[in-house]
Amino acid sequence: MEVDRKLIDHAAAQHDVGADVLVALLELSSEFPDMAARGAKPRLLARITEIIETAVEARSA
Repeated sequence: MEVDRKLIDHAAAQHDVGADVLVALLELSSEFPDMAARGAKPRLLARITEIIETAVEARSA
């Protein structure tokens, strides 16, 4: 997935979030192309949780 780095950086600064977090969240669409697949929703929620927890831990360090 091609992302507009300038747009990502702007959104990250605007919302006080790391750009890497936004990129990781955007890339979930390629990790989960078929939300109708069995088990996709729980795996997606687990990945979102993982991304957020990693960001919070990094920020706390």
